[in-house]
Amino acid sequence: MMHRVLPTALVFAFLFTSSTAQAAKFAATFYPGATIPVGDFAADSLGNAQTGFQFGAALDAKFNEHLSAGIEFSWAINNNGLEGKKEDLGGGFYTRADQYEYNVRQYGVRGRYSLNMGTFHPFALVGIGAYDVELNYDIALGGPVPTQEVKQSGTTDYGTQFGGRGGLGFECDVSPKVLLGLGANYNYVSMDEAKFGSSSLEFWEVRASIGHNFK
Repeated sequence: MMHRVLPTALVFAFLFTSSTAQAAKFAATFYPGATIPVGDFAADSLGNAQTGFQFGAALDAKFNEHLSAGIEFSWAINNNGLEGKKEDLGGGFYTRADQYEYNVRQYGVRGRYSLNMGTFHPFALVGIGAYDVELNYDIALGGPVPTQEVKQSGTTDYGTQFGGRGGLGFECDVSPKVLLGLGANYNYVSMDEAKFGSSSLEFWEVRASIGHNFK
């Protein structure tokens, strides 16, 4: 059900934004940054996710000098704390996690309220959307000679889940069309506890921004 409802809702939201913003100014923004897991996502006994990196992009319609709304996509990658570690099973046997990483892809809609203080623009942001969460792994199992090392690769797909985020930041005008900024967003995603081991996935994004005004 979530796979059908969320994409449909996002399409309608984008069409509404586009249809009501024919006279608005548009801006595209690229976001490189870091993701910092918190709560169960960061707990050693649960998610065990480490600080990682993310990149994203957004397209906003600016309705007036304060209010804008648009669509956004981001992709975060966070290693599990087991990646790169070797566990001794006894008798010369071992396992080693060559790859153990979370991929979180988010696509949704957002709104921003900005203050104009000359070339300095602080803002508050809220957004909702769909989060695709998966764990990619590459595990090696080996033992004493002449045992050959065996590798197993795969992906655990936790599905598409609903979530939201809110944050604060600022942008500065470098030129009439180019803006540079910095911001931080808190993300909360509702998860299937039976699959994920926790009912939520939480993380902070701390990211720079490079924006371009089209009109």
